Amino acid sequence: SVNVYGDFAVRGIKIMEGSKGLFISMPSYKAGNGEYKDICFPCTKEAKAEFDKAVLGAYQQALTQGQTAAQKQEFPAQQEQGQPVMGGM
Repeated sequence: SVNVYGDFAVRGIKIMEGSKGLFISMPSYKAGNGEYKDICFPCTKEAKAEFDKAVLGAYQQALTQGQTAAQKQEFPAQQEQGQPVMGGM
């Protein structure tokens, strides 16, 4: 879900992995001809770029915070003693 300046909320946004990397999928419905139509969307190329950047930035921040929290749970004694924690090994 995204809250735009505290004035407009959008639910159902998905971050998808594509052949060119992550992209934002807006909430949509399937039309009678089988095509998917976005329910809401940025109206200009610049607005879409700004929206995507904000959503992906928040996503990356959430991932980083989640990894930090997981490391703290995995190695609590080492962190309290000031010992370095090595991840990914």
